[in-house]
Order: sequence, then structure tokens, then C-alpha cells
Amino acid sequence: MVCTAELKTVGDHLRARRITLGLSRDEAAKHLGASVFALADWERGDRSPSHPYWPRIIAFLGYDPHPEPKSLAEELAAVQRREGWTREELAEKLGVTPCTVWRWTIGAPPRYKRTLEALRRVGVGGSDEDR
Repeated sequence: MVCTAELKTVGDHLRARRITLGLSRDEAAKHLGASVFALADWERGDRSPSHPYWPRIIAFLGYDPHPEPKSLAEELAAVQRREGWTREELAEKLGVTPCTVWRWTIGAPPRYKRTLEALRRVGVGGSDEDR
């Protein structure tokens, strides 16, 4: 059994889960819809998974290996991972520009009530005073 405190990267989490399930890298890659080469790169930390893979990774692991979000930027990143959306796709869902989403990821707060409502619809949003 692997102690989750030892798991620092997404690759560590993937490798531990694959081994726990008794899967070869090839079998795990098929579960993830990725190539065996991509999975090997992720496990080694040579590169990070792109947006389309994250919903399958989260399902494979049974959790998101990132820390619990504590800011709007982290919540947006978590939604993007969970849904597999690019910044452009998230912006479209929210009815804003990709530039607006980018501004939020660097700390600019949303300005309008309708934007806060749109954020809540995609699973982002604490209280208004958090913004």
C-alpha cells in the first residue's frame, strides 16, 4: 500500500493507482484513453496531461490529485480539470472572453452579479465576499 503523503505529482498518483490495480502501463493507458508513451511521460514527470485527459484521470484515481482549491483561480483550474475544458471552452460556458478567464486566474475578481451566477453554474463560487 502506498502512503498518499508520498505522492507529490500526478504521475506519482497514476503510478500508485496503476500498481494498486495490478495494471500494466499499457492497460492503464487504455483506461485513460492515452498512449502508453504519454502515460510513461506523466509517470516520470516529463510532461503534464492536457485538458482532455483530466476527467479520465480523475475517474481512474477516484479523486483530483491537486490540493483543495482556496482561491477563484484554483477553483477555475479545478473545474477545467474536472470537465476537461480549455480556457476558451470555460470562457464560452461562462459567456466571457478567454482574456477575462485569464485575468481571474491571476487574481482579478469578477465584477458583475451575472458573472458570479455563471461561475456558480459551472461549480465555482463561494460567497460574494470571497471575490
